[in-house]
Amino acid sequence: MKDFLKFTIFQSDIRWNNKNQNLNIFSEALHKIPDTDIVIFPELFDTGFVTDVNILKKDENELSKSWLIKTAAMHNFYLGATSLYHENGKYYNRFFVASPHNKLFYYDKKHLFAIAGEADHISSGNKRTVINIDNWKLNLLVCYDLRFPVWARNKNDYDVLIYPANWPISRIAQWRALLIARAIENQAYTVGINRIGSDNHGFVYSGKSLIVNPKGEIIYEAKENKQDMYTATFDYNYLQKLRKNFPVLKDADDFLIT
Repeated sequence: MKDFLKFTIFQSDIRWNNKNQNLNIFSEALHKIPDTDIVIFPELFDTGFVTDVNILKKDENELSKSWLIKTAAMHNFYLGATSLYHENGKYYNRFFVASPHNKLFYYDKKHLFAIAGEADHISSGNKRTVINIDNWKLNLLVCYDLRFPVWARNKNDYDVLIYPANWPISRIAQWRALLIARAIENQAYTVGINRIGSDNHGFVYSGKSLIVNPKGEIIYEAKENKQDMYTATFDYNYLQKLRKNFPVLKDADDFLIT
């Protein structure tokens, strides 16, 4: 068991539907990262918020997945991001996390952003994914999932909530408020990794990635409209002491997701 988990976020612009260029940019950035246990990039780090899967190059389906596995092993830390992935005739907005030991975990985004057409081409996931890193339990979620607290409800089965996102500037106040709320109600470290720049849909992104502690206090808020990298250290003993002294999770209402 590691008492401390080093968690790195990288907030960046994303080149529209250009996997090779984006992977080169993120490869370069990783050489500047100090000692860490896990690094997470924004949602759809390799293409931007593409909703029309017809523009994707079919021969690049495995490219980002393979890159994450290879790069995590090369740098000896966990590495995660979402990518549009084609499987069994369907596309998923899939949150991959690669371990330094060539293992791969994934979560398929459940709540699709229909307003921007995501639900027209992408299939919804239906299973939560909690991964274990040195006995730290991390719950993988994606962007629009942030608005749905039932799906994120902590049943005392995770320690960290993670939301890679393409969250536009027009709703950035909600982004901040919801990340803090999820941290408080679930007594979990909560991380939102957003992008900057703009995409071909006309959405503008300001970044403002956020790391929040289990009391809802902001550990770090990334720069606005600028590339930013930050490593936070999560304290397991602090987390357990908080849950012991204020055991709100045991008083939570029971429910069943159907």
